[in-house]
Amino acid sequence: MKKKDRIIIVVFVLILLTFAVILANRLGGKIPDESSIQNSSDLTSETEGNSGDNSSADEYSESSDEDSGLDESTEDSHQSDETSAEESSEEESSEEPAESSGEETSEETSDPDDKMSKREKPAYIQREEGVKYIAFTFDDGPSVNTQELLDFIEEKQIVLTFFSVGERLESSSYGAHLTRAVSLGCEVGIHAYTHDNYYHNCSDKVYYEELYKTEELIYKYAGYYPILMRPPGGSITQDRAKNSEYNIIIWNVDSEDWKHTGRSTTEIAQQNINTIVNNVLSQVRKTSAESIVLMHDLYLNSVEAFKIIYEELANEGYQFVTVAQLCNLNASTTVGKRYYSAAYFQ
Repeated sequence: MKKKDRIIIVVFVLILLTFAVILANRLGGKIPDESSIQNSSDLTSETEGNSGDNSSADEYSESSDEDSGLDESTEDSHQSDETSAEESSEEESSEEPAESSGEETSEETSDPDDKMSKREKPAYIQREEGVKYIAFTFDDGPSVNTQELLDFIEEKQIVLTFFSVGERLESSSYGAHLTRAVSLGCEVGIHAYTHDNYYHNCSDKVYYEELYKTEELIYKYAGYYPILMRPPGGSITQDRAKNSEYNIIIWNVDSEDWKHTGRSTTEIAQQNINTIVNNVLSQVRKTSAESIVLMHDLYLNSVEAFKIIYEELANEGYQFVTVAQLCNLNASTTVGKRYYSAAYFQ
């Protein structure tokens, strides 16, 4: 290659290099300098700090939800975010309920005096001379038959006392029966949550779970915490009775309706209904005490029998009242006593 050709090639390469440098300088404005890198680093740290705050908020939100008894689907919604954009929007929506949830929790668990103020406040009766008073109690409900019973007492304008099973109140349709009963002037007390345990031989843990879980559900539908409790089978230890925060209601008239539930034919159903009616009327007429009668709204025969019993006793001058009205019960001075009738026995 001639010397002249080599010079031309060198010049051409230099021109290309010069062009490359110029192009690089023009693009250089897009490359951040040290100050912009530092600002970016600060922003990243700030973002990480905010992310940590949101994480803390989530932990508080989940804790509040657990304390206030929110369902598992709500808790799961706090943990299901997978993208940062979704996290941002869902955290904002979940934080607001967490605040209100926390307020509800603090209100519910404030102190015993606050709970006491939400106890049932019975509407006491003015006793009239010559009038006989009686309290009918229905256990183990609400059930599909409770509505018919409520229709009847609304028509007759009388009141009853219901001792509810908490598990049944997990159904809002049954809970609605309780709400309606209270609106008619009836009274609601605790029976049990599962009805699987007896209060004379179960553990303390089971005993309090049976009471308090049912109490909360009664408050949900009745609008007050109950002042009455009936132990399953009427069984409770002396110590638990003495230290109970409820009036303990037993009975002195047992319909034994649970033994007479058969309805396989019209004739069998009527025989069972008549037996229940006779059981109640014979016992009420034999006692001079103002009676507490035990029945169950689980059974249609019991509802049908009560209609007949009502007509008989109303014609004999009986007035139907709640247990609290019959025994003049309240949420403080009468608790921890066992009532079989209008008189109590410790």
